[in-house]
Amino acid sequence: KAITGHYAMSTDHSNCYNIGNDTNLLNTSNNPFLKSYGSSVYDPVNKKIVIAYGDNSNSSYGTAVVATISGTTISYGTPVVYNSGDSSVLPDGAVYDSNSNRIVITYANTSPANLMYVVGQVSGTSISFGTADSINSGTEIVASFNPIVNKVVTCFRDGNQHIKGSALTVDPSDNSITVGSAQTVYGNTAVQLSLCYNSQDDRHVLVWRNTAASNIGTSFSFNLMANNPTSFSNTSSYITFEAGSCGGHRLTYDEANNRVLVVYYDAGNNDYLTATAGRIQNGNIIWTEDGGNVVIYSGVVDDIATAYDPQAEAIVIAYRDGGDSNRGKIMFAHKYTAQSSFAYIYRGTVKYNTGTVSYNQMAFDRDQSTAVLTYTAPTTSYATSVCFQLDSTPLKKESF
Repeated sequence: KAITGHYAMSTDHSNCYNIGNDTNLLNTSNNPFLKSYGSSVYDPVNKKIVIAYGDNSNSSYGTAVVATISGTTISYGTPVVYNSGDSSVLPDGAVYDSNSNRIVITYANTSPANLMYVVGQVSGTSISFGTADSINSGTEIVASFNPIVNKVVTCFRDGNQHIKGSALTVDPSDNSITVGSAQTVYGNTAVQLSLCYNSQDDRHVLVWRNTAASNIGTSFSFNLMANNPTSFSNTSSYITFEAGSCGGHRLTYDEANNRVLVVYYDAGNNDYLTATAGRIQNGNIIWTEDGGNVVIYSGVVDDIATAYDPQAEAIVIAYRDGGDSNRGKIMFAHKYTAQSSFAYIYRGTVKYNTGTVSYNQMAFDRDQSTAVLTYTAPTTSYATSVCFQLDSTPLKKESF
């Protein structure tokens, strides 16, 4: 089970943050994220953040808005509807396709219960969309991009609540997509998927809550081969990363250290905020890189969001602290350089909002070296974003 130890925050690193002011996404009386979490993604060519969500102030229609970041200040373009129907977008639902320079949003359409895609093209502070179309029946979908074969990889729960996947090919001439054949990833019930791409090992890593096995945390990895780029190949075994009930998983790839970090709440241990790091070995995931399953905050948490900061070589973690009146907090995970073996240390916990928050999602603007966190604000219930920067200088100089 989860442990606590030298990973606990013994030194205050809260002065590493430069935090901006909260900015309302939509100045309406209703919360556009009440329907679902939404997803944020960075467009490095246009240097914009695109935020996709189900807008509860407009019948939960699928909507996206372009955000411009300057330091820790954020401004928005005009929101654009991409689906005139009840839409749910997961935090890993939107992805940037670097081959076509397009944003691909995958989402669940409530009626009918189909999993959909739509291709968006950013221009200035606006975004335009191609025609939305169906991928499969189902209720939950996540995506990542493979730059080796230039495919958007999706994993989803089908109508039987089993996990399947498809590779999508974007045609930028008309912002359409060719959907590859659906293939089975896990032939049993599962929920709460999170997906990322490990660029050094050219592997996609998927985690989920295994409802067929007492809600344990389960993982799987695969790649796409150049001679068969729409088929999931070299698939791994199903590897357990948490032997007890867990949820709220957020999976992030650490480029500097070639690790994946999954952050979640441990339902078998009071819903404490917990993390474990893994690496790829012979196609499988080894979840023993950080001393096992490490409690990084001994309190009830939910609404976890993560983003990788390449300048600081750190993973930023946001969460709702149920043990502190549901306030929003952030911390970061950084390699423990004083130790010869690999380990993360978790530091710098600060509040980003002193009221109740929910539905966190996050992206990182590499041009501005800024993490952009979007969430439901307290009191007003407006969808709100806040920008913050980590000062990488003390992180890289010290050995903790």
